[in-house]
Amino acid sequence: IRNPLNAAVLELHLLSRAIDRLGEPAVRSPMKTRVTIVESEIRRLERLLTEFLELARPRAPQREPVDLARVMAEVMDLEAEALASRSIQVERHLEPGCLALGDVEKLKQVVLNLVVNALDALPDGSSIGASTGGDALEVWLAVSDTGPGIEPTILAEIFDPFFTTKAAGTGLGLAIVRKIVDQHGGRIAVDTKRGEGTIVKIVLPRASGGPEPR
Repeated sequence: IRNPLNAAVLELHLLSRAIDRLGEPAVRSPMKTRVTIVESEIRRLERLLTEFLELARPRAPQREPVDLARVMAEVMDLEAEALASRSIQVERHLEPGCLALGDVEKLKQVVLNLVVNALDALPDGSSIGASTGGDALEVWLAVSDTGPGIEPTILAEIFDPFFTTKAAGTGLGLAIVRKIVDQHGGRIAVDTKRGEGTIVKIVLPRASGGPEPR
């Protein structure tokens, strides 16, 4: 599936260049808009394919010390524009020295999926919290939001593949989170209250030899 998708994107790039050479702006502009829409939808399909493959045929994680505060900060910086465009405030409480033994790219995917999931639930002008911490044996990262919370009747299902309450959702984001956390020997805790918000906490074994929090 990915090969024809890549071919389609390449052809769209060539089409876009041909459109740029058209002399009439009234003709050029709507055609460029349509090309952009098609390219965006192909990219969305490619992301869906990547998510499905991550769930169905996951790559074994690397094993190296990963600074959770750095992972959290990099993802929040990546999403800064999306957050700012909706006037969503970010509260960071990132404790240094929280080293997990794992795969930095997979753990970034965990944080990104949690942040995107929180964004989908939040009205504009809300807030998201990003925090890390730990003790002598374990470290953790958490993403919190001030959204509507999760209905108790569906709480047990939110990490199931293809379960979603969103009209355009795939139901894969949180399933991938659980898969990656399981690969790292960790666990997930969800604290949610209707009308107040949700906190999703990922707890992982501390990397041996890493500094303990003061």
